[in-house]
Amino acid sequence: MSCGGLIFLALDVTIKPKYSFANKLSPSIITEMEPLDTDILKELTVLYVEDDPQIRNEMGAFLKRRVRKVLMASNGKKGLQQLEAHKPDMVITDIRMPEMDGLKMSEIIKKKNRDLPIILTTAFDDTELLMKAIDIGIDKYIKKPIHMNTLIQEMYNCCKLYYMERTIKENELFLQEIIDGIEHPIMVIGTDYYVKLLNRVARESLPPGITDLNKITCHQISHNRDMPCDSKEHLCPLEEIQQTHRSTTVIHNHYLPNGESRICEIVASPLWKSDGTFNTFIESVHDITERKRAEESLHKQREQFISVLIHDLKGPLIPVLGYAGRLLSGKIKNEEQRDDALRIIEKSTKEVLKIIEMTSHDLRNKSSLDTVNLTDTELNQILFKVVINFAPLMESKKINLHINNKTVEEYNKIEKITLKADGKQLQSMIENLFGNAVKYAKSIITIDFKKVNSHIEFLITDDGPGIPDKYHKKIFDEYFQAPGSKKGTGIGLYSAKKVVENHKGEISIQSTPGEGTSFAITLPRGNE
Repeated sequence: MSCGGLIFLALDVTIKPKYSFANKLSPSIITEMEPLDTDILKELTVLYVEDDPQIRNEMGAFLKRRVRKVLMASNGKKGLQQLEAHKPDMVITDIRMPEMDGLKMSEIIKKKNRDLPIILTTAFDDTELLMKAIDIGIDKYIKKPIHMNTLIQEMYNCCKLYYMERTIKENELFLQEIIDGIEHPIMVIGTDYYVKLLNRVARESLPPGITDLNKITCHQISHNRDMPCDSKEHLCPLEEIQQTHRSTTVIHNHYLPNGESRICEIVASPLWKSDGTFNTFIESVHDITERKRAEESLHKQREQFISVLIHDLKGPLIPVLGYAGRLLSGKIKNEEQRDDALRIIEKSTKEVLKIIEMTSHDLRNKSSLDTVNLTDTELNQILFKVVINFAPLMESKKINLHINNKTVEEYNKIEKITLKADGKQLQSMIENLFGNAVKYAKSIITIDFKKVNSHIEFLITDDGPGIPDKYHKKIFDEYFQAPGSKKGTGIGLYSAKKVVENHKGEISIQSTPGEGTSFAITLPRGNE
């Protein structure tokens, strides 16, 4: 067992003997000795450095009866050689010696091992000498003549101190090994936000340039910022614990050294003291980025599935239902009209099957609703297709349609407009808005669209019951339906807004109860 480094500096000792065993040492060595339990010293290896051979031999003999092993040297240079070769637990040394004195030797030792305690024993009241010894790191000094019980007592005290320090360090290393084995960042943090302990994973996430771990805060590590978290998006878990005295869990965006953002779940708890107070917290950080991405992917697939069921399939089924109804009601009078109706039904049915196949493929490949495939798209063609699909329903409700102040019969005279857009999404948006207008219109729907610089402005208006102002901000929310609305899913206008946002456009509503509703859309052309 080792007691660690202890250095004694013994100077020109002049001690008067008191006990009978003192004749084994020179009268210059011992003055008095009190009984002391020195078992703690029996495991020590001591290096004694002294240039006077008589004093060296006598002190060596005295120490051999109290420690496990004694090494001796005649000057500081030889003392360093012994120290390097045998790694003793203590060094006892005189100061004034040839070649290298005791202070110089102690200075070299301290540079290699700052924790090595030093006790200086001296017969001189040399202030300059003592100040130099303090600068080197001497922990104790004993004034001569030496009281041997005092010397042994100081050796004993230093051993106890070393054992305590070593035990603390061993416990700290053991704790460090434990938390280093945890595969997510762990930090022990004070109430001043300064980090007291980090595990390996947390150290690896330190911002570039951090060298002094004793002067870094938790918010510098996680957010690379000088102030604690204080926003609703980044609630400070330590602040919450100090207010509630309970553990807490929050979600933050943290940043890796390379700047990459990660979504993290932070679990923070107070470390309670025996008196029921706390001034330290332990914080564990769990990277949930992949889990959140998986959840978002599932949410998007769910949205896509709902969109397909409610809108993508609803669009082509409307003409099937409408033209089948005309056939069954006898409104179609000749073969040509019958063939046209059957062709529309056949085309719409094929479109339903195509949508089902494409959706199945997209879901298997985890396709996102936010994926936008921009191609040259003719707004006229998509609009005319939607109008044809809704024609039977408008006919049954006796709704007139005007497009750019022209009737459907004059539609071929309207200027063609093209833009960069996802044709499928654009058609879904128009179907949602047009279907909403057909649902609520009393007698007329108007559509106006035109080029304005690099954008297209699209306006669809109905003469329905209108929507109160207090619902205008919520009308595009998912699943929202204003009181008094006709039965629906509450996803049509939400879906329309999402398509507009996907195309970097804008959508707004103007509506007055009793007068009707208008939806205005602005989309970038993107092809100029």
